[in-house]
Amino acid sequence: MAEAEIDFSTLSLPDKLSNKSWKARVLGYNELLAIFKAIDPDSPNADSEFKKYIDHLRPILKDSNAAALDTGLNVVLAYITNCPSALK
Repeated sequence: MAEAEIDFSTLSLPDKLSNKSWKARVLGYNELLAIFKAIDPDSPNADSEFKKYIDHLRPILKDSNAAALDTGLNVVLAYITNCPSALK
């Protein structure tokens, strides 16, 4: 019998990012990517908006699932590209 698919979309962003399921983490990574792309880097509070999520970047880079890591790398790239205080 097939296991019922869990709906991870109801979880909060931090819960998705730290979930044991790689599928939940991918949903979280995509949500975080959309947030990073939506922040205007020229706005005066852009740095503070990006820094809200900085603690999530290191675990993303250590993801053990290849599919999740691939998605996560796009998140880190968006952070580096768009965050005004990121070293370039």
